[in-house]
This record gives sequence, structure tokens and C-alpha cells, in this order.
Amino acid sequence: MAKPAAHDPAPRGLRLKPSTSETIFAQGTNGFILGFKVVDRRTLEVTATKLALATGIGAVGATYTVPYRQPRGSDRIEARLGRLGRIDVRFIPESVRREPPILSQCHGGKALVEEGEFVGSISFHGEGGYTKVRIHHASGEISTSPELHCIFTASKSGRAEAKAETEEAEAETEAGESQAESEAVELKVTAVGRRVDFDGARIRLRSRPGHGFGLINFEATASRHRGRIFETSEAETVFDAGKSFVSPEPRYPTREAVIRPGRPFTGSATFRRAPGGSVSWTGDLSVELPGFGHVRLAGKGTHVAMCEPIDCMGK
Repeated sequence: MAKPAAHDPAPRGLRLKPSTSETIFAQGTNGFILGFKVVDRRTLEVTATKLALATGIGAVGATYTVPYRQPRGSDRIEARLGRLGRIDVRFIPESVRREPPILSQCHGGKALVEEGEFVGSISFHGEGGYTKVRIHHASGEISTSPELHCIFTASKSGRAEAKAETEEAEAETEAGESQAESEAVELKVTAVGRRVDFDGARIRLRSRPGHGFGLINFEATASRHRGRIFETSEAETVFDAGKSFVSPEPRYPTREAVIRPGRPFTGSATFRRAPGGSVSWTGDLSVELPGFGHVRLAGKGTHVAMCEPIDCMGK
């Protein structure tokens, strides 16, 4: 048997354990989509998500993770969510299909997917009334995946193509280095009393006049423990408009900035860094976080840092 060439990398193997997921979908009030998912019979995840389209692509959502133990062989889901509600349903299958692994490098059999209805009782009431649902049946599915063994290796042609692409990119970078302009700044805010974090990022790349790429994203996150339930809440907008993150002095982008994110955020805030190094962060910027309610993201009770992304690490 021929031995592999010394320069050929050894194949990398990955073994994926068998897994089971049971997912229920429901329409909540106020435009929220609810999902109830049991993972491997030991974790229940409840999600509530809503899109908020404006100048960018916005969304708000909350996730509740609950330790759960489901008897093997049972398709019944029965769990209490404290003041948030409860779920007690059984599954009635309507159709069955087999799905091959998503990656062609994985082998070990096809997943069994059963689609149907969960019947019984489902009730959920988000804190503050941001969404609620009370139903007796909902569509869903049960997916059972077998153990998979995945092997990843690069062919000679693939390695040659990757090398050629790398060399070409390096050449283009060197050739256009004198013309290229790039900027990456990040704003990090912590609302200390609410354990809420707000991040804003602006990236600009320009290879030559009239040609370039820009990206502005904003995200607010919060988390807390509700007894045995771990709750996270999030609001974000991606691909926001250029006017949403403006630096009056382009040569010194971390010296001053005016922030006006699109929905789901409201209001605006201004960051200023004085010559002596002191900073201010003022305005009425805020967001409605599912479960947490109205949260101020600027002014008293917040801590702010604005820097190049690598300098923001640890702040």
C-alpha cells in the first residue's frame, strides 16, 4: 500500500454524537415568533424573536434555557416555566422523511425527521407583556440524527488553488497599499446597573476613490438567572445607514462620534474624548429589550469606551 507523501497533511477526523431535537413553532402577540425546543432530552430552550426593519435589518429576541429531563422513548414535553408559563404536549406525526448529512465529508446514516403537530397546552407570557401565547396545538418536528464520522482533508488541487489565491491577494495588497484606506472603530457601553452591554462597530474599506465597502452594526445584550432558568435578551441592527455612526473628525475617528442606530433602537448619543483623556457619553439612546423593558444606553450609570477593535478587548 502506497504511503502518503510527507508533505500531505493527515486527514482530520471529527465524530459527532447521536442527537435528538423536538421543535415547536407558534405565533405570539406583538409580532413575535415563539419556538420551544428540547435538545437531547435534557435541555428546553424557549425563544421569542421579532424583526424590526428600518434603515438596516433589525431584530429583538429573548432566549430562556431550562434544565429538563425527558424520559427516553417519550415524545411528551411537560415543563413549568415559573411565572412565564408552562408546556404540556404530545406529538402526533403526520409525515416522515430522511435527510442526508449537510456536509458531504460526514458519513454514518441519514437523519430521521418527523413532521406533525404537538397537542395539549402551551402558555407563555413574556415579562412586561412583550408577547404571549396560549394554544392547544402547534406545528413542529422531531429530528433524530445518528452518529456521524466526518473526515476533512485538502486535495492537492485544493491546496494549490488556496496558495494561488493567497499569493494573488498579497500581490494586490502590496500594489494598492498606497491607495487603500481602511478604518475600524468600536464603541462599547455597559449599563452598569442593568448588566446590559451595547456595542457599535463601523468598518470602512476603500481600495481607490469611488470604490469601497462600509459596514455598521449595533447590538445590545442582557442576561440574568431566574432561578433555574437562564435568560438572555438581545436587540440588534446590521447594515445600518452611514449616518447612524458619524465621526465629525474623520482623521481622529475615536475622538468624537454621534450614534443614531435604526430600529429597534431609539434616540441618539454623543461620545467625546477631551484632550486630557476624560470622556463623556450623553444622549437619550435607549432600547426595549424583551423581558428587561426600557433600557437607557447613554448618560448616568453607563461606562463607555471607544477605540480600534483590538484596543477594545478587555474593556
